[in-house]
Amino acid sequence: MSTASTRWLSPAAPTALPLSAPTPVPLPVPTPFPLPAPTALPLRTPTAVPLPAPTPLPLPAPTSAPSISCPTSRPIYRLNLADTGGDGWQGASYRLYNASDHPNITMTSMVANGTLASGFSGVDWVCLADGCYEIVVDGGAADSEIGFEFVDEVGGHFQDFAAPYADHMCVKDGDVFGHPTASPSPLPTSLPTTLPSPLPTALPTAMPSALPTSPSLRRSTSPNATGSLTG
Repeated sequence: MSTASTRWLSPAAPTALPLSAPTPVPLPVPTPFPLPAPTALPLRTPTAVPLPAPTPLPLPAPTSAPSISCPTSRPIYRLNLADTGGDGWQGASYRLYNASDHPNITMTSMVANGTLASGFSGVDWVCLADGCYEIVVDGGAADSEIGFEFVDEVGGHFQDFAAPYADHMCVKDGDVFGHPTASPSPLPTSLPTTLPSPLPTALPTAMPSALPTSPSLRRSTSPNATGSLTG
């Protein structure tokens, strides 16, 4: 049996400052503050402002419609395109022609055109100067499936659910309306075209007869008669 005595380590006295390295044995008293856990990597120097830096002003709220601008501040109009077959307009298209001199429309003066390439529906935006236009929709393999709606900025609209289609309309300040008539209607006449008839006569032209003139009618003299006429 070994006679060597067991050697015990006495606790170290507390240091004036916290020790950076662990002590060989637990410290006799807890430290004033918890020691931080070591990080896996060195910490970066803090930035002056949070990353990413905030914007000076709030960003604008999203608009309900795409932010589409028109040249020279022309009003913008929406064309809703539809196809009941779900395969687009199959070669058909819409065309808008200048028709300010209606009915003398020159089909070469096209100002806008488009189509529904595929699917059930789509939207086109058209910038139009104030004036009158002819809209034509046709030219496809299945025109009966075509539908469209023309919508202005103030909520007015017109639509059709089958092609071929052609009609004229006018636009002004974002509003769509029907083409005006070529000239105003004539003014009403100041006097009737014919004079009234003469005044009625004082007496009838012929006095009534005292008895019926037809010999087939006679008054019954029977005591049970009720005043009816018998043949």
